[in-house]
This record gives sequence, structure tokens and C-alpha cells, in this order.
Amino acid sequence: MLAEISYGRCGRRRPDADVGGLMIAMLMCLVVLSGCGGSQDPNAAATANSATGLPPDLHSCTRLDIRYGPEVMLNSGDDKSLFSPEEIASVTRSEPVLVEDPEKIGAFAGFVASGTLISPKMLPYGPTARISCFRNEALVASLSAVHDVVIILDDNQGFRYSGSYSYLGWRGAVMAEVLPLTPQLHAFQMRRACAHNLWSLNWNIKDCWEREKTDIPPAEWCDALIRYQAGVSPGIEFRALVHPAGKEGECHYAMNVNCRADSPADMVLLFETKAGWNQHGGPGLFTFDNHDPRGGLVLLNDGTVKFIRTEEDLKQLRWE
Repeated sequence: MLAEISYGRCGRRRPDADVGGLMIAMLMCLVVLSGCGGSQDPNAAATANSATGLPPDLHSCTRLDIRYGPEVMLNSGDDKSLFSPEEIASVTRSEPVLVEDPEKIGAFAGFVASGTLISPKMLPYGPTARISCFRNEALVASLSAVHDVVIILDDNQGFRYSGSYSYLGWRGAVMAEVLPLTPQLHAFQMRRACAHNLWSLNWNIKDCWEREKTDIPPAEWCDALIRYQAGVSPGIEFRALVHPAGKEGECHYAMNVNCRADSPADMVLLFETKAGWNQHGGPGLFTFDNHDPRGGLVLLNDGTVKFIRTEEDLKQLRWE
């Protein structure tokens, strides 16, 4: 019987082992290793990869169910001013976002296969997204995307992904691959990336004020920041002036002519406008048309960024 066949450390079978049973067992091993002419169970393939320390093989999948955590909207505490509770709930609701495009699934499977196993001690916590991978109705693998660079499996194996990636403010490889699968989130991620531009501009303006000991002339504020950046970080491209949906050489932000280094903390410093360069003025230049849903971002002198949705909200801001 097959149950009676065993081997010692030197590879000897027991003298009383059944030879016919041995031959059957060897044939069964060959069938499993060869995949029986390509009919291998895709679920078993994913499990086998996991057991060997490799990322799961998702090429057989026909559907991805993606559930996002609040981190995809609130990557930092500052992001809370950008989204309404209703917008956050619409993304983090219990119903998953479905991906059934074979080309997108294939590209994602290829990306997942490129991961490098990391030590359990290095695993971060707090998934940004949960991804369930199915072949028809059978679950092949469950993944957690964490901190933009790591994917963790349900068995607590983690894989790191590196490379030069960028997607609307996400610098790590994982979310740069996951977010484009769900265009439903594109508008929110655009808003978030635009806000990060304004936070970067705020830091550069304040540092320039500190170094130069004088205010930046509003009529040349874009050029002044380019010169400042070239002096402090030569050779590094300064992208914060370019709107996420804009073109090189255009700036969709304007400076409030009344704001200075010693102005009140709640005074508007920068705000969204139409394409131009060195634009400066007041609320008349503000545009609601750069985003969908309609609205625009303002940067206050204390570094706060707000999303303005209505004319009434715009009037409530301090401009002078």
C-alpha cells in the first residue's frame, strides 16, 4: 500500500515496501510536477508559490475585488481638509471596486510576481487596500497593499516592490500599480496630488522668505521659486509649480498680492487658477474648474490647504 512506503535519510525504501505501489507513487509525482499537461489548479499554483517564498501567481485570475482603507484618502493628517465625510465613505464603503479587464489583471499579475520576500519583522501595519483575486468564483489569493511599497498575503508573507514610480503623489510602486486599476478614484487622487503641490510650494516659499529676509515679489513669484530651487537643490527638477493635470511650463496657481510673511495665519497665500505663469491677484482669479467634482484648492499662510466648493466658501476666506 502507498501508506507503507517510506525512505530513510540515505534514500532507502523499507524492504517490505510494495514495488507496484512505489511505481504508482512515482507516476503520481510526475503528474503533479508536470501540471498534467497544463491543467494544474490555479489555486494550487498560487499556494505553491507562497510555500516557496515567491509571490502568488495571479495570471489565471479573471476578477479583482479591491477595497480601499481610509489611508487612500487620508494619507496624512493634513488630508482631512480635502475631502468631505461623504466622499471618504464613498471610497471606503464595504462594496468592492471590481476589475475585470484581462489586460489590466495581466499587468497587475506581472507586477505582483516581481516582488522580493521580506522578513516578517519588517512588515508594516494598516493596509491601504485589500485585493481579493478570483478565477471565476474561486478565490486564488488575498493581498493587502501597505504603505505604498509592500504587499502582504493572508499567511503573513510580505513582498517589497521597488523602482521609480509616481502616480498623483504616491511615490511607491504598489499604489502606483493599484490605483490606476480603479479610475473611480482618479478625481480624488488628483485633488490630493494638487494639495501636495501646494504644501511643497508653502515650504519653499517660507524657506525662501527666511533665507532672503524679504518677501517674494508677487509679479515674479514663479521665477523666484525656480531660482531659489536651483540654488539650494541644483540639478533637481522642481515639479510643484505644475498642476497634476497641467503641462510643463504652465502654472495653475496664483499668489495673493496682499499676503506677506507677517500676514495673519488664515490669510490666503496661494490658490488655484487657470494656466499661466507668475499669476497674482485676488479671488477674481480663482477657478472652480480644475477639479471634478467642481472646486479648487487654497493655501493659507499657516500651511493649511482647503478645498473650496462654492462661491460662498470663497467669500468667507481672508484675502487682505
